[in-house]
Amino acid sequence: MFLIVSEVIMFLQSYNFFETGMSITYADIREYKVKIDRQYDVRRSKLQKLGYKLVKEYKKSLCLPAERWRDSKGVDRPYVSVGHLNEDGAFQKTTLAAINLTDDYTLTFKVSTVIDDQPLTGGKQFLSTISMLYRDGMLNVDVGHCQRSIIVAVQEEEDAFIEVCLTMKQIIISALSDTRLE
Repeated sequence: MFLIVSEVIMFLQSYNFFETGMSITYADIREYKVKIDRQYDVRRSKLQKLGYKLVKEYKKSLCLPAERWRDSKGVDRPYVSVGHLNEDGAFQKTTLAAINLTDDYTLTFKVSTVIDDQPLTGGKQFLSTISMLYRDGMLNVDVGHCQRSIIVAVQEEEDAFIEVCLTMKQIIISALSDTRLE
């Protein structure tokens, strides 16, 4: 008896869904698509803005001698830049505005930090992977392929990304460390 009643309830729920589904028009679908696209654009824009804020705070936290350094050919190069890895796996400088969100609505990018600014030997860089996403309404920043995940509670505050910056620098120092030299 219970089995029959539950089957009837499932049938009625399916029927109701079918009825509701039949009243959806192409205009409804198109309107919903526009709404979703708008939500995507807002999320992307918000994360890109926060990404720029993070990079600005990171540069400030490094106490750089200048915005740029000069290589042996006299070319001025930035100490810190943003980009992604291209198809060949090489770092390609770009703006955050050119980076799309992943399928799970995460903004993932690389921050290149020059670790040697000597004119003859300089240019060696360290790439930090940053992933920014909203999870349960909170901004989560994953640093270094999820080596550390940080919740940034109040993004509008000055130095909101201080913990993220510190983590980025600690990961660089850790990567450069070699116990064989101690």
